[in-house]
Amino acid sequence: MEVTWFGWTILKVSDVYSNGNGFTKIEGLLNKTETGEKIDQGSNLALWGEIVFTPSVSLTDTRARWEAIDDDSVRLVVPSGKVNDSLDFKFDPKTGLITQISAMRYKGQNEEKTLWQINITEWMTSHYVKIPSRFSVTWEDEGSSWSYWTVEDVEYNVDVTEMINETKELGRVMR
Repeated sequence: MEVTWFGWTILKVSDVYSNGNGFTKIEGLLNKTETGEKIDQGSNLALWGEIVFTPSVSLTDTRARWEAIDDDSVRLVVPSGKVNDSLDFKFDPKTGLITQISAMRYKGQNEEKTLWQINITEWMTSHYVKIPSRFSVTWEDEGSSWSYWTVEDVEYNVDVTEMINETKELGRVMR
């Protein structure tokens, strides 16, 4: 992710989960790198939270399973190292679209688990897939959203081989 202000990069974030390991590297106004078990857990949940952009991925891991909570909510139980973790999905009863994704997740290596919420307010269709176009991210202990997103377009089936190789190398250096 790259955050810009009038075309100037002010923050660049690599948030990666690969082969059970997560790491976060932040460059720009804040230079910081984090790894470890808590980062692994947070990165894993963030990855599963992104299935709203590629819903079929939830069918590719046989260890993941859906559980009903109530008429408008389900829980996605996902593998997380040697244990399982979960994310709750709430749906609008009229449209059937997801309005919120939440999980108890670590914010950082030195943090305790905190309620993490993605609140989806608008949807669009991109390449025949209905995806969120506006959403915000909130950590419960902060009291309000800290990140607001507007999606204008998403590309699928992009060759990311070079990026994956760079990420693997960065992951080796970080560990």
